[in-house]
Amino acid sequence: MIGGMRRTLDPLTVLRGLTYVVIAAIIFVSILLVNSFMNQTKNKTPRTEAERAIIVAETAVKADPNDPKARANLAAAYLAAGRYSDAVKQAEFATRLNPDEGTGYLVLGIAQRELGRYDEAIKNIQRALKDENKTADWYVKAWIELATTYEKKNDIKKAKEALDGAIGYFPEASDLYFQRARLTEKLGDYYGAFLDYQAVLEFDPDNQQAREAINRIRPMADKQKKERESKKK
Repeated sequence: MIGGMRRTLDPLTVLRGLTYVVIAAIIFVSILLVNSFMNQTKNKTPRTEAERAIIVAETAVKADPNDPKARANLAAAYLAAGRYSDAVKQAEFATRLNPDEGTGYLVLGIAQRELGRYDEAIKNIQRALKDENKTADWYVKAWIELATTYEKKNDIKKAKEALDGAIGYFPEASDLYFQRARLTEKLGDYYGAFLDYQAVLEFDPDNQQAREAINRIRPMADKQKKERESKKK
């Protein structure tokens, strides 16, 4: 009330005010929707190479669910991401679709090993090695995985034998000789380990670990060598 008179609002002014309020509300809601969309997009965007590999592999499986290669690739992608149970499911699917293809069995065995199912893992990796249509690199990897599984099971002798298989496909690999020397030493065969450490240096003369190992076990290796020579006489 001003001077006893009631002030009346201009309808046009009221309409303008309401219009501004509505526009402000629309802008606010639009901002919220844009932020929500951006957050959803950000969350769905793969952040790592492993996640991207899974998306590609899952897309391939959706395109052809009965493709054993696509199933094996998805199993491998899950394996790389540490999703071992999912890897087992997809690898088992791959082996059912194509029982003669080794990759599904290999991935299955590795995943089972990571789950602590060593006997099943060994069986499936051995089954993978029956595939006669792979490259030398593939067989080296399979033998190494078998050796790793045996060692985790604490069967050092079988682990060493598996590395023999890997070296058969790649006799110039210094790392394989080093790993076999390490296992041979665990078995108490110091002379055999000494020879393998020497083989490491033949292919990798700068390998300091092999040099240190040779110096460490040399007395025991020399003793075993003399004992074996005396038995032959």
